[in-house]
Amino acid sequence: MSALFPAISPDSGVSTASLPSGHLLPKRNRTQLSCTHCRHAKLKCDRKLPCSPCVKKGRSGQCTFPPPATRKKPTESMQNRLRHLENLVKDVMNAQAPVNNTGSSDCAPLNGIENNNTGFKLDLQGQAQVQGQTPGTVTGSPMTTMNAVASGPSGQLIQSAKETTYVGATHWAAILEDIEEVKSYFNETEPEDYHTHKGVEPNISMLFNFEPHSNKGELLGSLPPRWVVDKLVFQVFDSSSSTRYLIHKPTFQKEYDGFWADPSGVSLSWLAQLYALMTLGSMVYFWSGQQSPETGRTPFEMIRTYRSCCAQCLVLSNYTQPGPHTIEAFIIFMESEFLLSNDEKVNCFLLVGSVVRLSLRIGLHRDPSKMGGVFTPFQAEIRRRIWHVLLQIDLLAGFHLGLPSMIAAVESDTESPRNLKDEDFYEDIPELPLGRPETEPTPILYLIVKSRICDVFGKIAAQANRLSLPPYDEVLKVDELLNGAFAKVPTHLRSTPLGLSVTDSSGLIMQRFNISLLYNKSRCVLHRKYLIRQRENYKYAYSKKVGLDASMEILAFQLAIFEAIQLGGPLAHEKWYITSLPMHDFLLAATIVFIFVMQMVEDNPPSQYCGYSPHRTRKDLISALQKSYDIWKKTQDISLDTKRAFIFVGFMLEKIKAATLQDTSLEDTRDVINSSTNNIKPNLNLMSELSMDGAYSLYKIWINPCLSLIWINT
Repeated sequence: MSALFPAISPDSGVSTASLPSGHLLPKRNRTQLSCTHCRHAKLKCDRKLPCSPCVKKGRSGQCTFPPPATRKKPTESMQNRLRHLENLVKDVMNAQAPVNNTGSSDCAPLNGIENNNTGFKLDLQGQAQVQGQTPGTVTGSPMTTMNAVASGPSGQLIQSAKETTYVGATHWAAILEDIEEVKSYFNETEPEDYHTHKGVEPNISMLFNFEPHSNKGELLGSLPPRWVVDKLVFQVFDSSSSTRYLIHKPTFQKEYDGFWADPSGVSLSWLAQLYALMTLGSMVYFWSGQQSPETGRTPFEMIRTYRSCCAQCLVLSNYTQPGPHTIEAFIIFMESEFLLSNDEKVNCFLLVGSVVRLSLRIGLHRDPSKMGGVFTPFQAEIRRRIWHVLLQIDLLAGFHLGLPSMIAAVESDTESPRNLKDEDFYEDIPELPLGRPETEPTPILYLIVKSRICDVFGKIAAQANRLSLPPYDEVLKVDELLNGAFAKVPTHLRSTPLGLSVTDSSGLIMQRFNISLLYNKSRCVLHRKYLIRQRENYKYAYSKKVGLDASMEILAFQLAIFEAIQLGGPLAHEKWYITSLPMHDFLLAATIVFIFVMQMVEDNPPSQYCGYSPHRTRKDLISALQKSYDIWKKTQDISLDTKRAFIFVGFMLEKIKAATLQDTSLEDTRDVINSSTNNIKPNLNLMSELSMDGAYSLYKIWINPCLSLIWINT
């Protein structure tokens, strides 16, 4: 900065001749004192009205003086502010630097290179520190100090009265935020209507399809009676929805009571959050088979109405400039969309991309303790919770569609939430308490534990999406990380036989299933490329064993979950689970088991036991596939995806059965396969034939593309 704007003061002794070429002092605009005619004729004007020359010339009526020009804060004002700021910075540096430090020039150019020999750092509050020293004991030259500024943390949080926005180091505002004088200058001079032309508003409703209400009043008028809303919201907080980790219950209860006292006093984003909760609550009623609280409307009518109102609130609140409750409302809306979209779910993936970018816009990927901005301890903790929920949604939704995670490319330093109950902290708390030990169950502990496994699963997914096969040693290192993360899972969150869980809540049972499914799915994806590769090479025996064991575990979970969601079962209210994310986990496991069965059948002579997992027989594997097929058969009418799964697993069994027809020693294997698979008549338009030659084409169209290499190898 010194090289660009050298400081000039009346006492400095620096003349204008010493200024660099091209640097001119600002021109002083003088007020015009002569009348217009005298000025043009270069006559001496006595400054009267009319003036004497104009009277003599007979043009008294044309004698005019221009009004004083309105002076704006010109470039001169900005330059003076910068010089003043520069002098302040120099004063601070000179006060901290030794007197004998004459080797550096005040006007030395800022080269942006960190002086690694001094270990100098500058924190975000502008406090200069040397590594190993406390503030106030800094030694170093002004040049070192300026280098430290250039090498500080990237990105800034820009806060204004209207919104909070995070910008990375490449954004010009990240530099201006460091200069308070410059920032305030732009805040003062920016026009109110700068962002849009009059009559031209940006179209932000592209993601949503609805019939718009005209105003907030109509949206409030669409609310049912309070007792209906109470029941819908309760259903959400009593379910296994990830929404429970986004919302601080005591704070929401206070806001909820205040809303009913003064409905018009809430923001549109808070109203969007309420409608999103009502949409999700209506879906819980529908899936659980309970009687809807609104007897005048069907569950689908309720879902459609509340969903539309939520979208309208988001658009009217201008969600592109997120404020309080915007991200939470968007995520809850996205969750309901995922459950409503039973098939491709591409629209949900687009919503995930939007909410990820909105979260980056407000800096959720940066921990509040490590960047600028004023956050209360309460706000900081809620931001951590929201970011980790979003991270999991992005990762698992991407895997569901066979697409890379969007957050994977983002470098984040957001810390894990603390293991605290909602009652442990409040809005005005001066300092967060220490987290409870992980041996103590809390609602948020599930999010913390799952995030650790998701962190490794993200590495596995990135490795699986690489264009080249990673070194096997690298695979084993990630496998070690995965096992280490799973070993840290507290005992009460580890999966137990369902018959031993009669005293546990449905939410806790679902948490155990989710963690175990995530762990075993991660094992399958990590080792999937080695399941067929060089069958005779025992270098990959470990991968084959892990892949098979994990797949059999997943199919066992599928059976246990299906039995538990039946009427009267412990998970009767969680029927939606069978058609959500785990559906593709079950198909992944079935595909891997099918591969091993075909290998055993085609061995010469056919193998009775799996060489990589000797305690598992061929019958065990086929029996697991048959049970999975029976489940898909009973659920095939739920959606197109479940129909595809039913046909796909049936095709596997038919392929196994066909491979055993010419070998009498495999007659017992054919007996395991239920004869009902003979009745499979795939008539969907997405396929033409069910031949082995077309198996990959069928799989590519129907099933998760993330698993396609397995079918290529078969």
